[in-house]
Amino acid sequence: MTDETGLRKRQIDPWPWMQRLHLSQAVVLRAPGEFMLCSGQPALDASGRIVGPGDIRVQTATAIDNLRTLLSAGGFSLADVVRINLYTTDVDGLRANFDVVADALDAVGCFPANTLLGVTRLARPEMLIEIEATAAR
Repeated sequence: MTDETGLRKRQIDPWPWMQRLHLSQAVVLRAPGEFMLCSGQPALDASGRIVGPGDIRVQTATAIDNLRTLLSAGGFSLADVVRINLYTTDVDGLRANFDVVADALDAVGCFPANTLLGVTRLARPEMLIEIEATAAR
């Protein structure tokens, strides 16, 4: 598909099960266009305090909201995301609450390439998730 800037995005999904999760195995980009590389967004409030200690669902929703805010500040939206990496200390908890991510992506018709990584620890011990993204348009 081509957007108004001339950036062409094409999803590569040889296995249809990924689309149920609102993700793609790969996204091919043909530019001219503009890219935004977003650092991992944790569940922190505007003052830098952790939101939802011990609650993966609340932290995931907050991290998605923080990603939306960051993208907006750069003139992008969640719909422009072409790659998303989820880092978590609680893989099972995130998988059980993955609808938070899938619903946010589905609401804007976004099917980014995705990686879910289980890690021992994030920047602060109370952080359960960080969401890193690349947007393009």
